[in-house]
Amino acid sequence: MTAVTKKRFGFTGAATAWTVFIFSQSLLSGAVSSAESGTVLRFLQSLFGSTGFGEWVTEHLIRKTAHFTEYAILGVLLILAVHSFGRLRRSPTVPLFLGLLVPVLDESLQLFTEGRAGQLSDVLLDYTGALTGMALCLLVLMLRRRKRAKNNG
Repeated sequence: MTAVTKKRFGFTGAATAWTVFIFSQSLLSGAVSSAESGTVLRFLQSLFGSTGFGEWVTEHLIRKTAHFTEYAILGVLLILAVHSFGRLRRSPTVPLFLGLLVPVLDESLQLFTEGRAGQLSDVLLDYTGALTGMALCLLVLMLRRRKRAKNNG
C-alpha cells in the first residue's frame, strides 16, 4: 500500500468513524444523553465555580457546544479526506454536501430516539460547526502550501 493510499484510507476512515460516533450519540436516549451532559456540567461548574464563571455554564451551553465541536471536527476530517484524493479544488461541493447531509440525517435519527427531538436549529448549528472546521482546515492547508513554496522557491 502506497503512502498516498494510506493517507486516503486513513482520512476517509477517520471521517467515516467520526460520523458513526456522531450517529451513536444520537441513538442515546434523552435520559442517557442528559446524564452525560450533567456529568460534564458538574465538572465544569466545579472547575470554574471559584472564578465566578461557573454559573454561566449551563447544560444547554454544553449541549450546543458539543454539537458545534463534533461537527467542526467532522468538517476538518471531510476536507482532509477529499484533499487526500487531490480533488478539493475541483470538487468543493463534496465536503459541503456531506457536511450538511450528516446533520440532517443525525437530527432525523433523533426523531426516532426515545426522549430526543430533531431540531432544525441544531442542523444549522451543526452545519455552522462543519463549515468552521472546513474553513480552519483550508486555512492551515493554504498556509502550509505557502510555507513550502517559500522554502522551495
